Amino acid sequence: MNFKKWRSPKLILFLILPLLLGYYANVQANINRSKNKLAGQQVLSQKPSPLPQQKPSQQSKRKPISIILPNEGAPGNRKGADTRGPCANDKNKPNLTALIPGKLFGLTITERPTFWFYVPYQANSKTPVEFTLTDKQEKEIYQENLLLTNTPGVIGVTIPANVSALEVDQIYEWKLSVTCSPVIDTVSGRIKRVKASAEVMSQLQASRGRSRIIIYAENGFWYDTLTGLIELRRQNPQDEGLKTDWQDLLKPKEIGLENIVSEPIVSCCKSK
Repeated sequence: MNFKKWRSPKLILFLILPLLLGYYANVQANINRSKNKLAGQQVLSQKPSPLPQQKPSQQSKRKPISIILPNEGAPGNRKGADTRGPCANDKNKPNLTALIPGKLFGLTITERPTFWFYVPYQANSKTPVEFTLTDKQEKEIYQENLLLTNTPGVIGVTIPANVSALEVDQIYEWKLSVTCSPVIDTVSGRIKRVKASAEVMSQLQASRGRSRIIIYAENGFWYDTLTGLIELRRQNPQDEGLKTDWQDLLKPKEIGLENIVSEPIVSCCKSK
């Protein structure tokens, strides 16, 4: 045998190289397994990141309806007499009441507004009701005789389209009388139509529903605030938020209509 041939460097390298490559591959595999194990331990040791907190809902941010009243006041009487005559009614109900602030004065931007009253009397064709509206010269602008329907409850009287619009910056006096012979139960107060600024009109045109009512209230438009909220409640009678709005509007001390909050809003009346 030729041993010199076997001692050739090239031959030795040829025999050893596969062994070296196998050893290197085994070492690299062990290193990779160690890295994976360490990474897994780190993941397990980390606490889960907290979920982002949800922002409060719009309901929790609900802005209350709060009327800003003008400094003006007016003579009148928004509550009827304690003596109601022989007309059939519930003696435990509130008196005849005009839904107007305690100062007996309110603003509107509406040409032909609606006036609201709580009537404790049962619907009866023999109980005449008269509404009148006069200007500062005591000239009669509108007069209507009504027949009660669906009462007791809160009723509205709207100036019809065939009557001249209220003039801007003019004060008018209104009166509602219920004749329960020999007693005539009467409430009265005043209204002033004002012109909203261009900015406020732009806000109103861009808003709907409750948002519009808030704008009315923030600008002191009592009649528009009240009418808007009543219409919204009629459209959504089960809405608890609107029931809260009703309380927020009527209960404040300067309004003083807390005894009307629980009374129903009814469809009334027929012209006589």
